[in-house]
Amino acid sequence: MKGENCMYLTVKQQVKHLSKDDYRSIRELCHSAKNLANEAIYNVRQYYFTEGKFLKYEKNYVLLKNSFNYKTLNSNMAQQILKEVDGSFKSFFGLLKLAK
Repeated sequence: MKGENCMYLTVKQQVKHLSKDDYRSIRELCHSAKNLANEAIYNVRQYYFTEGKFLKYEKNYVLLKNSFNYKTLNSNMAQQILKEVDGSFKSFFGLLKLAK
């Protein structure tokens, strides 16, 4: 789609009628999810800079399974976040190979 304008759509979900405690809980979970994603991205980048290789999901999981943010989240959610980071970087490194 060279030269074409692309439009990316997003969905905004509004949750109404939450108690203050429910709102705080959701906010804390979102914050932990963001922080875990940032930790995972940081690990992959640092590993690439030091080793010159891609840090796979399994190794990143071992590094982060004792993280406060990992423990705060349900393990299914936390693992899905790590898998999303893994997939994003696999795609990125695949594109780097194509560019060479």
